[in-house]
Amino acid sequence: MAEMLLRGWTRHAKRVLVLLGGTTLLLIGAALLVLPGPGIPVVIAGFALLGLEFAWARRLNRRMRAHARLALRKLRNRRKRRDQNRPLG
Repeated sequence: MAEMLLRGWTRHAKRVLVLLGGTTLLLIGAALLVLPGPGIPVVIAGFALLGLEFAWARRLNRRMRAHARLALRKLRNRRKRRDQNRPLG
């Protein structure tokens, strides 16, 4: 009986800690979007932490990471095209 209560309590404690930690990372990341610092990776880390307990955060994190990969790919392609069009010399 006591073991069941302890298991339930630890599950709720973990959920609360994940919620507090993920929310904290999201708020810090949002602040870093306008302040100097790595805002986007911190926001992604916040959603990744929240995704440990919440399905909506997992889905949103997957979508954000896909958009980040696409943006990075476009940036690399643009840089590659720019370098190819430079005159030698």
